[in-house]
Amino acid sequence: MDRAEQYRVRPAYQEVRLTVTDERLPPESAEPGPDERLEDLDRRYRAAVEAYRARLQGLLPEAAELIAGDSVEALDRAFEQARTLVERLRQQAAEDARRDAARQVPPVPPGRTPPDLDSLPAVEKIRLGLQNR
Repeated sequence: MDRAEQYRVRPAYQEVRLTVTDERLPPESAEPGPDERLEDLDRRYRAAVEAYRARLQGLLPEAAELIAGDSVEALDRAFEQARTLVERLRQQAAEDARRDAARQVPPVPPGRTPPDLDSLPAVEKIRLGLQNR
């Protein structure tokens, strides 16, 4: 066999070998198709979104039920709205507590009222006057 013949035979041999090898591959070790890849990516994305939701709910447990969504963007919006609401409620509660405390405690304690000297007889008034000197 001369060299020119070898070069013509070799590509044909490789073609046949590839065809036979492809037929022997078991179906489960075959490359996943686009549908399976898409399903796998979708499943991974949903798992990542769920983990992110749990993390955000852990950061703001007071409003965990308000943090909902099926995408990262939706979760970010819901978290920001919940955080703003919780902050506003905390400020309002602190303000209400200050107002209630101000109503219950007078700002200045009442001073002692001096005795009513008008009802005392004149002798008692003189005695009290001499004592205070």
